[in-house]
Amino acid sequence: MSSRPPLSSRVRRVCVLLAALVLPVLGLQVITPPAAHAAFPGVNGKIYITDQATEPDKEIYSINPDGTGLTKVIDNADDDGNAVVNATNTKIAFTRFTDTQHLWTMNVDGTGEVQISTEGIIDSRIDWSPDGTRIVYSTLGGLKVIDADGTGATALGVSGSFPAWSPDGTKIAYGSNRNLYTVNLDGTGVTQLTNVPSGSDAFGPDWSPDGAKIAFGLGPIMGGGEQIHTINADGSGLTNISNDAVSADTPQWSPDGTKIAYNSNQNIYTMNADGTGKTLLSGVAGFQFATDWAPAGAPPGADLHVTAVDSADPVASGTPFAYTVTVANNGPANATGVSLATTLSGAARTITSATPSQGSCAIAAPTITCTLGNLAGAADATVTINVTSTATGTLTATSTVTGTETDPTPADNSDAENTTVTTPPAADIDVDLDAQPHLGILVPYLRYTLTAHNNGPNAVISATVKATLPPGASATNLPTGCTAAGSTITCTYGAIAHGTSVDKTFRVPLSLLSLGNVTVSATRTTSAPADLNPANDNASASCNAVSIVLVTCP
Repeated sequence: MSSRPPLSSRVRRVCVLLAALVLPVLGLQVITPPAAHAAFPGVNGKIYITDQATEPDKEIYSINPDGTGLTKVIDNADDDGNAVVNATNTKIAFTRFTDTQHLWTMNVDGTGEVQISTEGIIDSRIDWSPDGTRIVYSTLGGLKVIDADGTGATALGVSGSFPAWSPDGTKIAYGSNRNLYTVNLDGTGVTQLTNVPSGSDAFGPDWSPDGAKIAFGLGPIMGGGEQIHTINADGSGLTNISNDAVSADTPQWSPDGTKIAYNSNQNIYTMNADGTGKTLLSGVAGFQFATDWAPAGAPPGADLHVTAVDSADPVASGTPFAYTVTVANNGPANATGVSLATTLSGAARTITSATPSQGSCAIAAPTITCTLGNLAGAADATVTINVTSTATGTLTATSTVTGTETDPTPADNSDAENTTVTTPPAADIDVDLDAQPHLGILVPYLRYTLTAHNNGPNAVISATVKATLPPGASATNLPTGCTAAGSTITCTYGAIAHGTSVDKTFRVPLSLLSLGNVTVSATRTTSAPADLNPANDNASASCNAVSIVLVTCP
């Protein structure tokens, strides 16, 4: 690299930033190299530069990463600079000085110039949002965001310069008071990332394409010697990567994240992301600097894919079940702003809950809308939707996923899961109770047979029938499945096929009975599946005890 010039670009940057607060009022043009921003993920495309070494005014050029193909994007008598390209490589945002500094956009071929700012702005870094709908810029009143058509200008409520939009679209990095900060898009969450020593300055932040790191210049405010450093997005891991004998600043990550373009001694260099492999990109002498490293064509996009499965099919009406909807990002890019909408149609149902593995869900029947946020490549998120069907038929859950990035295969962004809802199974249990006297001299007793007959249409899985004896009476010789508690006998039944019966027998000693009418009643208390005919759930048997040796049971 060549020796350091008497006045570094860094000193000019500081002096001009101060002058920019005054000179627009006087109608004078201010010259300042830009800070970096965020590289959009993708294949490495052209590097955009501002040249005032060979031009009487500032002009925007593009050049291939190997130093070939230097092309003037626009040619006029105005001072144009700070060019940045959107993620789809279709539009350029830039600054232009006429009577004052303004924000403009144009097509990548230099046509279609449109002024989108109405107020004067600071001649410094601007940046696109990842979705290409907004631009962030600096004013004397602080950072602002504006829609790409020039509407909706909104102040972020922070003072600073050189704003850089994070690749996931959630934060802005910027320089202020010699340090780097980040802020949320609504102006909240201001976070200081650096704590530079007195007399030094951190400036020109540029997010890595994956959003994990920020590259920036760091060095003395006066006298030069600044170097390119990286820091983790949370403020940890500060590392000097240029580590050179000459100044290096205003880094620009390549879209693939492997290289960084930067300025040194009024020329443009590239190096590997770890600081090795420094290479002079353009040897044109004079004050020129890189403003953006654009992707080659449209970004690779994030291939979102959605699948929905039910926990049971068929399912009986009235039975709770669940849909599990999985949203997967097949990459290669990270997906931002992921949203899932699932609509239930067909058979009547009740949506009881919707639980996502990340983000949040809102239920507005028949639709569940879930905001899932960001999804890295090869990652997935699930939403569990609990449902209870209330009518027979076919219930359909149709799920559709959307994201900010272009989806190369949108055909798999929707999925429908059909569930057959059937009539609930039923088994009609007919309860019968029979009594027969056994009048032996030794231990006379009444023998009761408790019968559970299955009238169908489905098999009985289980059932419970209770028999109630006269007061003071008790039962003996209880069969398996029957228990006694005072004068109550409880008998449980297992499986009973359609059209078959199961008997349970027990004895009641006559010595425990009073003379006269003896009545025992029986009732089905529980059964599965449901018994839809309660009319035959009860039975009784009556006997007439004349004496301990004379009992009749009609």
